[in-house]
Order: sequence, then C-alpha cells, then structure tokens
Amino acid sequence: MQTFRRWFAIIGWKLTTMSHINYILARKRTGLPTTHSALPKALKMANIRQKSHFAPKESLKILNSTLKLTESAKLRAIVKRKTSVGKEFKTDIELSKSSMKPISLKNEPHENYRFEGAQTLIDGLSGGKNYKTGRWIAFFGENLDATIDLQENQEISNLKFNNNLTKGDWIFNAKSVKISVSDDGKEFKEIHYQEFPIETIAEDGVMNFNVDFDKTNARYVNVVIEPFMCPEGHSGYGYPAWIFVDELKIN
Repeated sequence: MQTFRRWFAIIGWKLTTMSHINYILARKRTGLPTTHSALPKALKMANIRQKSHFAPKESLKILNSTLKLTESAKLRAIVKRKTSVGKEFKTDIELSKSSMKPISLKNEPHENYRFEGAQTLIDGLSGGKNYKTGRWIAFFGENLDATIDLQENQEISNLKFNNNLTKGDWIFNAKSVKISVSDDGKEFKEIHYQEFPIETIAEDGVMNFNVDFDKTNARYVNVVIEPFMCPEGHSGYGYPAWIFVDELKIN
C-alpha cells in the first residue's frame, strides 16, 4: 500500500447524544475537520490508552496529546480505570490521495442518513453491515455527485468505493459510476464510465467496487454514482432504491 507523507491528526474526543465518542480527524495544514461516531460511552471520564499491534496491555501509554498519522493505520485503544481494563476498541483508517481533501456534493444526502455529509466520504473510515452507524451517507432518488479537490495536479488511475446492500430495506448497489476530471474545477472532461449489474442474490452486507481507468493527471475529480430502481419481484418494484456510500478512495 502506498504511503502518503501528509500529516493527519486525531484532534479530540467528545460525547454525542447517541452515547458515543466522536473522534475528529483533520488535515493538519488546512484544519478541515470531519467527525465520526466510533468509540463507546465507556471512554467518558477515563484514561484513553494507545496500543501498538504487538504491545501487551501492561505497556500501553496514556494518550494525552495529538495522535499523528502519516499513513493508513489500524487504530487500537482501551479504557483503563482504577479497578478494571475495558474492552479494546478497534478501527482501521485507510488513507488515499482524496483523504481529508476539500469535497462538495451537488445533491445533499437524505436527511435521515446525512451524518457528517460530504466529509464522511473522505475521512478514511469504511462502513460495515450496519448502515445506521454514521459511516455511510445515503441518497434516495438522486445520484451521489461529488467533486474532490486534490489541491494539486496528481496522477490517478483508480477509484474504490463501497455500497451497503440491505435488500429488504430497499438498499441496493450502484448502477453506474462516471469519473470526470478538471484542472480548474470548472470545465470537466469525462474519462471513465462503468455500469454494474444489480445484486439481488448475494447476502446482505458490504459490496466493494474497484474501478480502474487510464492514468491521468488532474487536480479536481468529479464522481457520479447512479442508483438503481428496485427490481421486479421486490416489494419496492417501480420505486427508487436507496444507495449508501462510505468512502471515495482515489489513487
């Protein structure tokens, strides 16, 4: 996996109304924040200890300053109280050329699944089978239409994204993806278009999409992901399907 020598930081912890702790990832130079619900309520009023992959619990150090990340990482932490040691918290952070970069959406996510909005797509955190955790944003009857500013011309040739698949809740995978690029953020040129079959048989969960395209140099990347209509034989036949997306990873 390619290493990107940019500084990222976890800059704080705070309690949300959902009784979770948010950890806030921000790009150090621009201070562009994004929050995401991740840690359990037990972390409130407790020491947070960081853990390397092979370190025994006895050697853990208290996390009392900014945790800086220079590449993709597996984050592990535990809560240690005077009389007990809590369950280990785990999350993976996967960085790409689009991570923590300025991003805008043509269409806002549905209000029920907006969470942190566009920032959810570039925070390095992938979603799981549960689409209600805040790691996904959703669109109903509209495309996901996102433009990312890489902040400098970079060579790119790949897009990765995930869809949640929960067929009984009318949540299906992407019908198509279109990728366009620009040097000025105004005039875009389409460089790739790809269609996908609707998934009606596979077990519900996370669907991974790995889209390769010809190498190109660009600063601005526009990604349009089109949803399906609910298929024939489904309870929602004739109505739009939901589409849930977690990350837009450009490399």
